[in-house]
Amino acid sequence: MTVTTLRAMLFNYGCLLRDGAYLFCKTRLTFIHTIKTETSGDKIEKNLISLLLALMATSSSASQAPQETRTEIETLLKKLQAADCQFNRNGTWYSGVEAKVHLTKKLAYFENKNMIKSTEDFITHAASLSSSSGKAYLVKCGNTQATESKIWLQEQLKTMRSPK
Repeated sequence: MTVTTLRAMLFNYGCLLRDGAYLFCKTRLTFIHTIKTETSGDKIEKNLISLLLALMATSSSASQAPQETRTEIETLLKKLQAADCQFNRNGTWYSGVEAKVHLTKKLAYFENKNMIKSTEDFITHAASLSSSSGKAYLVKCGNTQATESKIWLQEQLKTMRSPK
């Protein structure tokens, strides 16, 4: 396997060679890996192979939420997007579309940590609080009063699951 082939494979994992000597890899929104490559071809190839194997192991150990859970989460996010709702994160109001994008990124982050096994896990870990400030997210639909996203999402989930 050539160094060029290894670099191409690593690029698929979000890795880039910087400054001619350091390889930076960002995997699944969370971890940044760096290695210092040696100038000799053999050492570069060994380092790149080691990193590729480590990345393959990390990415295969993460799992997506069960399909039923993902379907429920997607339905919740569509409701947030379609219901003329706004989403407050750290004091700023965002559209439902922007909320969906943000919460989808957080879903991927927590799936990577194997923390999403149910829709309730998604609500608790990803959709209730800001990871940076710890402040509760808020949802406001139409002329209704703003409510914590956790409560709004739990109510929507309850309605979705109730027999018709």
